Amino acid sequence: MYLTGDEIVRVARTLDTPPWTFTIAVPTADAADDAFALDHSTLRYRAALTKLPDGAERERCIFLLRLSDGTARCGLGESRPAPCRSFPSELHEGELRVSAAGCTCRDWSLDDIDVESDRALLLAESRARAEYAGLVRNWNAHVAAATVSEPFAYQDFCRFLLDQYALAR
Repeated sequence: MYLTGDEIVRVARTLDTPPWTFTIAVPTADAADDAFALDHSTLRYRAALTKLPDGAERERCIFLLRLSDGTARCGLGESRPAPCRSFPSELHEGELRVSAAGCTCRDWSLDDIDVESDRALLLAESRARAEYAGLVRNWNAHVAAATVSEPFAYQDFCRFLLDQYALAR
């Protein structure tokens, strides 16, 4: 799951820990608005929650806790990122639907979602993604204009986000 900057910063503040301790830069071939550069190449990245081995070549979110009864819960509770809170809901061309893409834990249906709450959450997430895309454009322009020979580190991008969202307060 890819995160927006506000979600990265919000979780970092909640945990009082740097974002690079629980997120990673995932290389992407996608020219998405949230794909950021770390050097002058065409390679782009997207920010995602770190995954941990979960056996049999499967991975799990760093915050997923397995309970003794076999169920799983997010260790962030109410602080979990918006995409996790709205899962398995998604907006497709303005219409709310269920998508459990990537989830192998069970089948999902409309009975599993709160239509009005999830729609509001997904619309807010869409606005946050648009704001984040603007910040990524600014970052990418900064990287393109840089004269340094070494690539930027993912931590540099995270620090940029922390600074930008601190200014927006």
